[in-house]
Amino acid sequence: MADPNVDGGLRTPEVQITPYISSNTEAYRADGSHYLAFDDRRQNNPEKIAANTYRFYYVLQMDSLPLDRDRLGHDIPAATSVDVCFQMRAVSVVGTLSEQLQICTKASYAAQPAKLVVLDSQGAELTAATAQVKPGVESVFTIKASVEHSLGVVAVSNPNLLIKALSGTKEISCSYDAADKKNQQTCVIKWTPACVSKTSTVSLAVKADATLGAKTKSNSLSKTLTVVPDLASCPVVKAKGGK
Repeated sequence: MADPNVDGGLRTPEVQITPYISSNTEAYRADGSHYLAFDDRRQNNPEKIAANTYRFYYVLQMDSLPLDRDRLGHDIPAATSVDVCFQMRAVSVVGTLSEQLQICTKASYAAQPAKLVVLDSQGAELTAATAQVKPGVESVFTIKASVEHSLGVVAVSNPNLLIKALSGTKEISCSYDAADKKNQQTCVIKWTPACVSKTSTVSLAVKADATLGAKTKSNSLSKTLTVVPDLASCPVVKAKGGK
């Protein structure tokens, strides 16, 4: 920012940031003036870069940004970014004002929804075909939850509740892939379905929360597991008096 009114003294120009106001209800933009903070961590702010030219530094407080919204004004929990706008102008040392500028940018949240994948016993992504299991035979499924940021914390929600609907013998164990990081978690499900006399299905609903700073984003997916009767490995015992 250049200020032709600088008189060579100690005074510097100022930046005036004002709210962004829009009547466009179909394209939500957060008012960035509420989330900009003067960067007082810098030793020189403003930074003098020429005789009458200065550079100001501000920080956009990412963890405080609101969620993006749809056309009806409802929050979008899975949004990974939000458009941010604000208005600014320069004020010289003698009080003259520059033209007002409208600044718009797309801000990506510090916290991103976790990437979720369910793998079959061969390590491939679970499909309808590989989601078929036999009663009396142990099947192994692997859930992987991850976020790219190395400082992120991801966690599969309520692991024991996740397998509650599974019949027969089941267990789940979760651990982080690296001892010193929590941005990648693996949960292993071992399930031996109870004997059935006809084909049945059960839903495996997985949810994971990813946290970075003060913001948490969630993601979920659901897989249908099919139990197919197998008299060889799990004969069905008839009740007394049955034919």
